[in-house]
Amino acid sequence: MEMLAGDSSGSAVVQKLLDICTPDQRRAIVEKFRQSVVKLSLKMHGCRVIQKAFQVCPPELQSMLAGEL
Repeated sequence: MEMLAGDSSGSAVVQKLLDICTPDQRRAIVEKFRQSVVKLSLKMHGCRVIQKAFQVCPPELQSMLAGEL
């Protein structure tokens, strides 16, 4: 998932998935980012995925993401 989110085309796909998926699917996607939030945040396209996750995720997932930063 990290490679997909860090790629220009892949990040667009992941962002769209985060927009349209169910809460359980969203949680599963964000769980795939564990241990790579900082690395994605430092990439040009990966940072957009992390930003989208912060926008669409519930507070407990936002806390998990923020905790890794």
